Amino acid sequence: MPLTTMTRRPRPALRTRGAGLWVRGARRRPGRGLLVVLGLLAMHVATVASLVGGSSLERLFVEDARAQWGPIDVVTFRPGEPLIGESLVRFAATEGALPGDRWAGRLVLDAVATGGPGAREPDARLLGVSADEIDIGEPMTGEGQTDPLLLSPEGVLLGQRLAERIDVAIGDPVGFVIAIPEHTDPDDEDIALAPRVVRWDATVEGIAEDTGLVDAGRTPNAITRLDTLQRITGLPGLVSALYLDTPEDGRDAAEAVTESFQSINRRVGLVSVEAKEDALDLAADEGGLFSGILLTLALLVVAASAAVTVNLIVLLGQERAREVAVMRAIGVSQRHVRRLLVSEAVVYALVAAVIGVLLALPLAGWLATTIADHFGAIEAGRGRELVDLDLTPDPVAVVSGVVTVLVVAVMTAWSAGRRLAGLDVADVLRGGPPVLGAPDRGGRRLAVTRGTGLLVLGMGLTAGDGGDLLRYVGVSLLLIAWWLHLRHGVPAGAARSRLDERAAVVGLVWSVVAPALLGDFAAGVQASFGILVLAGVGAVACATVLATARAPQLMRMVRLYLPDRRVQAPLRTAGSWAGHLRSRGGTVTGTVGVVLFMVAALAVLGSATDIGVARQRGGYDVVGTSSVRVDPDQLATVRGVQRIDAMDHTLMGEGWFTTEDDDDEASSVPYPVRAIRVSPGFASAQAFQLADALPGYGSAAEVLDDVIRGEGVVLDRYARPEGAMPGDDVVIDDGRGPVGHELLAVLDTYLLQGVLMGAEAYEDLFPTRGPTFVLAAANDGHDVAALAGELDETAADVGLDVDTVAEAAREVVAVNRTFTDTFAVMLRLALGVALVGVAVLVARAVRERRSQLAVLRAIGFSRGDVTLALVAEPMLQAAAGVVIGVVAGLGVLWLLFRRGFADLAFVVGWADLGLTCAVVLLLVLVSSLVPAVRGARGDVAAGLRDQG
Repeated sequence: MPLTTMTRRPRPALRTRGAGLWVRGARRRPGRGLLVVLGLLAMHVATVASLVGGSSLERLFVEDARAQWGPIDVVTFRPGEPLIGESLVRFAATEGALPGDRWAGRLVLDAVATGGPGAREPDARLLGVSADEIDIGEPMTGEGQTDPLLLSPEGVLLGQRLAERIDVAIGDPVGFVIAIPEHTDPDDEDIALAPRVVRWDATVEGIAEDTGLVDAGRTPNAITRLDTLQRITGLPGLVSALYLDTPEDGRDAAEAVTESFQSINRRVGLVSVEAKEDALDLAADEGGLFSGILLTLALLVVAASAAVTVNLIVLLGQERAREVAVMRAIGVSQRHVRRLLVSEAVVYALVAAVIGVLLALPLAGWLATTIADHFGAIEAGRGRELVDLDLTPDPVAVVSGVVTVLVVAVMTAWSAGRRLAGLDVADVLRGGPPVLGAPDRGGRRLAVTRGTGLLVLGMGLTAGDGGDLLRYVGVSLLLIAWWLHLRHGVPAGAARSRLDERAAVVGLVWSVVAPALLGDFAAGVQASFGILVLAGVGAVACATVLATARAPQLMRMVRLYLPDRRVQAPLRTAGSWAGHLRSRGGTVTGTVGVVLFMVAALAVLGSATDIGVARQRGGYDVVGTSSVRVDPDQLATVRGVQRIDAMDHTLMGEGWFTTEDDDDEASSVPYPVRAIRVSPGFASAQAFQLADALPGYGSAAEVLDDVIRGEGVVLDRYARPEGAMPGDDVVIDDGRGPVGHELLAVLDTYLLQGVLMGAEAYEDLFPTRGPTFVLAAANDGHDVAALAGELDETAADVGLDVDTVAEAAREVVAVNRTFTDTFAVMLRLALGVALVGVAVLVARAVRERRSQLAVLRAIGFSRGDVTLALVAEPMLQAAAGVVIGVVAGLGVLWLLFRRGFADLAFVVGWADLGLTCAVVLLLVLVSSLVPAVRGARGDVAAGLRDQG
């Protein structure tokens, strides 16, 4: 009876003896276990860092939204009017408020605050509050007088944020330039107020900590009595809105209040919105978006780590081949051997989990901090301040990451155990080299690939215009299934190799042609970037197949440039090895190529807005905004000004602005944009180009003339949502219901950052404050930066903030690059995994080629020659991956970019990419050198005995 079938159910004693033998083997070879831990460590770091970092960002966005509104849950206001009668507010509250609701009317006005020498805050807000505020929120704490109702008629209570920015203390004077918006009472047309500016000199009587009322909106706030603010602004009996605090938090309580207000609102023309809950929902969506992006990138690292781990555990099996053969000979079953291998992998995974969590938490903090700082910089430009980022790890996220990696570790160990089960026990016991079996899973792979392809293709066909990516993936999977079907019927050898090469050529052509045919590039660069990236990855994979099939020829080209005869034989040997084991070499080549391509592709996406200043300046040299209306005539007197155009503008809140196509599919941008009231002077003087427009428009001047006549609106590239096309509806909803205007054109610039509207359309939606958006052209030869500084200085009292168009353009590019550069860090972690894989593959090659290496040493190869042969193989594979990732992947991406987005910038960032490639090749050399040197020092006699 064969040794391998002596018994099918080993006795407990055999299991115990086998387990003891296995543990002793693990202790004798700690180096192999260390490599497995390193492979699993990358999985833990990537997965846990992504989950914890995404969780921290989601908490940041949610807590910031909660802090903006504080105790306020519902806001009631009159759409299109910045002011409401105080008596109307009280009447509405009496009729609509539920028992337990606390409410108050506030007067909130934008202002520019000045304090110490040269200290100015252009984004301050003045809040006038009444006795109704007493019961809302917690009492304010700080220095001096912190009760607004006890302030003197010329006294003001500052938030600590504002006090620090304008450098004042209690008792110091503080000046305000207050913007009074246009107001017409719909119930009394005789009450009409023009937009104007009011100056007020006050005294700081208190400084409160930034919590509660003084922290409303997370802006630099100043609080005074309502009657005081009404008096100094000439707005007696007027407030901005009614603010309500419900006894319980949550959407249900807020909806109950808005429903209770519906009757009175219909009668008096007011609108009630669940302001806090809407903001929390939007914040949760943004946090979920970043969590999904980080996790998607982490999956790439996990996939690479899983492939490396399989090879590591297979290497462990080879090292223990004789132990396994003895265990099988004494009656231990294949199943028990697999269980031992899986148990060992779980132990390694647990060790990696402890270390990985410790390393992942700082990485998660860095990822979250980098993205949070980016948003913080954007908010700081508008005067706001984000809440502090809480980096406390979420236990659920940590546990989820660890469990995910443990599951992957068990699956990879089980896969490797199946190969170990195919060991020829009798041959190993006779002293032969361990050769592991490779279970035939061709039929299963074919069925899974075909079924997945049909499913994805069906989803794409039913998804309409948004199913381009699904259709491309589905057809690609069906083509792969067709190749697997043909391959299954071809015997291994030259015929199968030729089939693989032909399939790779077809796949390379498909990667170029199919996206151009199936992709709807009108959806925008970000929406179409998925299909572009998949096409590039497919091109890299197909080129890898072709390159690995010609590894000896590639090495021959290398040898032509190395005339030294001493290296010819080792390099020829390395080329032969690389061509023999294509799947292993393809793993290194493909991983390096795909990751380098993805890093470069992210750089392309991040720089797509870098279309050049000259192209998008529109005849202007500086651009600026102010919180308070400016005097265009005053600015026009500044030396060096050729032309000034100043227009009214409003910064719309997130969620106000969307576009809708004919199928009512809505799109939006994930950041605030401006609404700009176009002036006739700007329409005639500007020189912007059209990026896209309805038929019949030949210039921006023609389109803007129609905008002024109320025919529609115009966007610039910054405000254009993905997929928005001329003819769509631009929908703006500030709470009273959506208002739509036809999109006539898109201007070829990122500098305006808004929706350009005619006067009537603008005034129906927003209060007029006067010109607050400034564009200026410099005289020929005048220094543009100096002009920006002079304009800043001239209108400093109204908070004008001016940048050159070059600075504004760089800032737009920097916004995109912040995200893409951060995400590229995760991809570089996948490169680190690939380098571990290189070391593993070299160590595995040393083990499998022990007899071959002994023969080489016996025929005259020195240790240096053997080391060179072992190192040259992965270096050739890595160099091929670098070339393929850059040439094939980026080549396909460039062709498709020219096809769909020829008007955007295609910037690779060759310096960073070149440095990354050089570092990769250097680390491949280092990681492969250690196992190669050890292999070259192996026992020649023992290797020759293996040869027989």
